[in-house]
Amino acid sequence: MRVGKMNQKDDFENYHNNPRVTKVGKFIRKTSLDEIPQVINILKGEMAFIGPRPPLVYYPKAYSDYTDYEKKRFSVKPGLSGLTQVRNRFIDDWNHNIPIDIEYVENLSFMNDCKLFLLSFKSFFMQTK
Repeated sequence: MRVGKMNQKDDFENYHNNPRVTKVGKFIRKTSLDEIPQVINILKGEMAFIGPRPPLVYYPKAYSDYTDYEKKRFSVKPGLSGLTQVRNRFIDDWNHNIPIDIEYVENLSFMNDCKLFLLSFKSFFMQTK
């Protein structure tokens, strides 16, 4: 990895159809084993099981570039899974996903989190991709 390369937005590539991703890498991503470090963050109290997924610092845009409406998604702890992942597990379109994250924040409740927790398990075990 080259220094400073991670901060260049135009170099961000999705792992789908990326020739640099190995078979082992595809397996790790498909089985969500790459999420284990985030489970450690949950145990440390820095994340929750349910909540909006944390965006990268520079992607899709800098925090200062979000509208006040979009910044609502940052008012709760980021989560390992959430409403967006249950509805759109494989959609990587932030313009589509941010409003769903805000819907989650506006309807935040323990019962909704329990429901999303169960739906997340169902989504994980019934993957089609």
